Amino acid sequence: MYYLLSGFVYLLSWLPMPVLYVLADCCYIVVYGLLGYRKKMVRNNLVKAFPTLSTQERQKIEKEFYRNFFDTWFELIKCATISVKRARQMMTADFTLLEALHAQGKTCQFMCGHMFNWELYNVIIPTGQPYPFLPVYMPLASKPVDKLMYKIRSRFGVHLINATQVKQEMAGWLQRQYMIALGADQRPSNPENGWWLWFLNQPTCVVQGPGRNAVRNNMTVVFAWPQKTGRGRYHLHLEVMAANAAQYTPQQITQLYIKRLQQAIEEQPGNYLWTHNRWKHAWQPSLESLWIDALPIPHA
Repeated sequence: MYYLLSGFVYLLSWLPMPVLYVLADCCYIVVYGLLGYRKKMVRNNLVKAFPTLSTQERQKIEKEFYRNFFDTWFELIKCATISVKRARQMMTADFTLLEALHAQGKTCQFMCGHMFNWELYNVIIPTGQPYPFLPVYMPLASKPVDKLMYKIRSRFGVHLINATQVKQEMAGWLQRQYMIALGADQRPSNPENGWWLWFLNQPTCVVQGPGRNAVRNNMTVVFAWPQKTGRGRYHLHLEVMAANAAQYTPQQITQLYIKRLQQAIEEQPGNYLWTHNRWKHAWQPSLESLWIDALPIPHA
């Protein structure tokens, strides 16, 4: 199965991007327009996140999201054979900040969200700045798909860290400068193992690990978000969110991250992953001890 899947993806990846975007448009028409893939989930999420927008305004975001969603998958397929030069035409970035932090001897925690197209990070970041780039990833249930994704994502020297084995896989890096990368907008499987705060107008459960890791290791926390400037064109913004994380509490790091991520999403709402059941966990008064926001706890 892996070899059939791999062969198909690699054959597709040799097609020019304009052809791949035609295929993305076809997927948009069939999967979104005709089949309505996760349309109810997307609409519910958008109503929760943007309650003051009109139905027409949310529909515009919805359609933009689905177009970006399918573009992202075909851009990922292209990453199977893309050159660094071509990838840098698709996503630009100024790595002066990372070069300066590396020269200062800093170890960094790169915090991002599921904004399109985060897959291009795996090409431009390891080839454009001095840090070893260590994204933490969750293995996929399908072993053939997981093996193929691992191969594509690690083409240019990315050191992927299995989220289920972080302690073991990080052991060899702790005495070196590195940059660990976290898509920190994940929700924990158990709402009692997270922290709760306001995010996009909703009481939201977020993972504790990124904040704890940054403070424990006194890392420099870098927030990253991609601005979409055109079809197949992005600019990666990088900014220091906390120069010395040990000066903060883990809860404060989490608050800073969520606030900054929300700002980025509000700037380009169609560029965020809305098919995810982000608010699966409902707020309960019994979770009051886990509330970390400065804003009031929601009423039951």
